[in-house]
Amino acid sequence: MLPELLLQRGELEEAQAESEQDLVVARLARELLGTAIDDFEKQNQDPVIQHAQRLVEQVVPSWGTLMMTYPAGGKPTITRDSTSGRLLSDRLSDGARALLHLGIRLAFAERDSERRGLALPLICDDPFAHFDDDRTRGALELLRDTSKRHQVILFTCETGTRTLAADLGAHVINL
Repeated sequence: MLPELLLQRGELEEAQAESEQDLVVARLARELLGTAIDDFEKQNQDPVIQHAQRLVEQVVPSWGTLMMTYPAGGKPTITRDSTSGRLLSDRLSDGARALLHLGIRLAFAERDSERRGLALPLICDDPFAHFDDDRTRGALELLRDTSKRHQVILFTCETGTRTLAADLGAHVINL
């Protein structure tokens, strides 16, 4: 009986060692495949997302990489991949999410303008409500640059935003 049990124990230990090796191989394969997928997604992003990233980086140079991902069976999601990790857009701070949405809107407007051959006006209603002073200034500079191709109408109730816009050359109309 003891020799049989020792034989079974040896077989089980051997099976366990094989399973542990298989697990190591599977984890390594998953990591390598994940890296390959990430690289492919970064290199093959939608042109609107690529342009939005460039716009956002004008305001926050260390922003990271914007990526549109397509989970199996789910709706497309936008993530921000940076040195601090990957975040879904709904996990960003209010200010970061507002900047992301502004960048996407401006990038889409540019693409639509190129497609139509017509630059429609852009109307913004206090898009900087969740921005700090540095981001507000950077985003206003972004709108100033955009105003070279589109008419930009910016509504704000913030005196500081209005003053800064005027300092950057905006024509201010008080309502």
